[in-house]
Amino acid sequence: MKNLLLLALIALVVYLLYTNGTLSNVIPGLSDPDSTPVISVTIIAPFGMDATATPRPVESLPAPASIGDLPTATPIPALATLPPPTIIVFEPPPTLAVSTTPTPASNFPLTIETPRDGETVRASPWLVIGQTQPDAIVSVNDVVGFADAEGRFSLPVPLQEGANVLEILASNAAGEQVFVILTVLYQP
Repeated sequence: MKNLLLLALIALVVYLLYTNGTLSNVIPGLSDPDSTPVISVTIIAPFGMDATATPRPVESLPAPASIGDLPTATPIPALATLPPPTIIVFEPPPTLAVSTTPTPASNFPLTIETPRDGETVRASPWLVIGQTQPDAIVSVNDVVGFADAEGRFSLPVPLQEGANVLEILASNAAGEQVFVILTVLYQP
């Protein structure tokens, strides 16, 4: 840890000496931090272009006097267009197992009379009316109630201004459940 702190301290001292110019006086050839750096470019021909030529440095170009003196850009030729990517969708192999157990038909209906999906209503709370199994527990979002002996129910559901998603869920004593999801637009 001491070595790391000592190294950080030395680096800080060298940085401070370089930025105030003291280090450039001590070490010859070190550029002045306040001067404009000189950039030299070496252009080498690509392999196979001209094997006999030797690389040589290019002379420094004079800085333009104004923006109007800058050379105009040469347009880049259009690149070849690539074909669109191919999308590969994995499809699982078909199963050879055959189901021998028939799926029982559900005798648990749930129909909603009002509101209809996509309907615009102008009042809140809105009465959700429907029919299901007799004595089933019915919930619409957070409002819970029971269906009567004929299976009819009506629950007042508070609505927020704008689109409201209503999830109507009915369940019976045997644990069977059925649900309907619809959207109602409330505009007061």
